[in-house]
Amino acid sequence: MTSEAAASPMQSRTSSAERGVRIVPRLPDFQFSDEMEIPRLWHSSSTGITSFWNAVTTFGPVAEAFFLRDIHALAPLMKQPGLRDEMRNFAQQEAFHATVHRRFNELLQSRGYPVAQMDRFSSSLFALVEKLSSSKLRSAIAVAGEHFIGELGNVVITEPNVFAEADPQVARLFLWHGYEELEHKAVLFDAYADAYGTGFSAYVHRQLGLVIAIGLLTIVLSKFTFRYMRSEGATYDWREWRRVLVHLFGRHGALRGRGRAVVAFVHPAFHPWQYRDDTVYLSTRRDLVDESWERR
Repeated sequence: MTSEAAASPMQSRTSSAERGVRIVPRLPDFQFSDEMEIPRLWHSSSTGITSFWNAVTTFGPVAEAFFLRDIHALAPLMKQPGLRDEMRNFAQQEAFHATVHRRFNELLQSRGYPVAQMDRFSSSLFALVEKLSSSKLRSAIAVAGEHFIGELGNVVITEPNVFAEADPQVARLFLWHGYEELEHKAVLFDAYADAYGTGFSAYVHRQLGLVIAIGLLTIVLSKFTFRYMRSEGATYDWREWRRVLVHLFGRHGALRGRGRAVVAFVHPAFHPWQYRDDTVYLSTRRDLVDESWERR
């Protein structure tokens, strides 16, 4: 009995807790309105680059809602006490992400962009995917999606040039979100392993989830970027499309070299923290979050 009691605290320690990472829900006081004089082309005065990041924020609340549904479905299957606590805080973070991105999306909608139509499209797409997926596959898609969003979080935190020419008020939104993506990068992966194990079936589902997640991200972000470009009358402005490609895949592009995230995920022994330990950025970039935002 004594040995079991001694082992219990260790068993409840998650991979994040072992690295001293605490999942903290925060609700920033960000507000977005025309009175704040946020430029219509708020990134690099570029239609193309602004359109891409507008596509990301438009997609955000629907993706966060998908993760929340998966969290609620996984909860009854989880066994590790410490992980259950992390999942509750992770769920609150995701809910706050959706809330704050909606605030910015409302500004975009007020400026005449078809945000509501894009929201309905992505919601319908996710509904179809969930209808055709088992609970394990849905969780695998969510795990892969979180991995890619965590990779995007690493980009905005570690590559200052990505938002160097963006409006600081909007850049702050993405930097805060990126910080929290690094903070909770392993939670959903650990929950999936806790619920479904790490055997062959869990691995196969995870790889199928990877393929579907890549497909969803490609379809949605490409379509939404195109819709924003069309709203600006820049559908055939090839200079702006080139600026998008250079911004993403050029020498210092936001997504240059990030294919390694896909390669790493395919490995049977993959784990988010072993793939890349981002704790150094969580300890040195505290200026990205404010303690007054914390919901204890």
